[in-house]
Amino acid sequence: MERYCIENYLIDEEAVAIAIQGRLKCEMDTVKQKLKFEKWYKIMTAQFLQLTILQALIIKHDLRLKFGHPSQHIKPKHWKIEKKGIAKLEREINTRLKAKGISITSEKNLIKTAISKVYCKNVAYCISGKYLLASLQRYICGITSRHCFEDDLKPILLHNFDISELNYMKPKVEPLLAK
Repeated sequence: MERYCIENYLIDEEAVAIAIQGRLKCEMDTVKQKLKFEKWYKIMTAQFLQLTILQALIIKHDLRLKFGHPSQHIKPKHWKIEKKGIAKLEREINTRLKAKGISITSEKNLIKTAISKVYCKNVAYCISGKYLLASLQRYICGITSRHCFEDDLKPILLHNFDISELNYMKPKVEPLLAK
């Protein structure tokens, strides 16, 4: 797959707009204006990319730091990442790497380069769609002023995402099915 997991394909502006249109009770153009999908996506992929890199540093250098599930770093009752917690984690990683004589900046750059080689189309594709869905669910709650469960959101996204994004897989799967 070109993206980290299948959930990444569900996170599609049109599908999300359809999912919330009934709650907002307005025209699709107005829904998209209120949604500001690109802004949300850009913020969250940047924040989760930062977390992914920190997690990779912890694993690569066996720093034995508690990291937890990345979506646990989302602020309570909010959709963004808790910046203070990330800054604290990064300081701790930096301290431990310095003790080993390793530069956090150069290590972060190495990881970014490695991610870029795998996900060259879009580095944001290395972010788990599961993490983005957790943020999206909270983001939608803020827009619609109603609680939105991920279990309710996923089926709507599934039925409305742009399936043509998966067309690249067809030539790879067809020979397997012909055997």
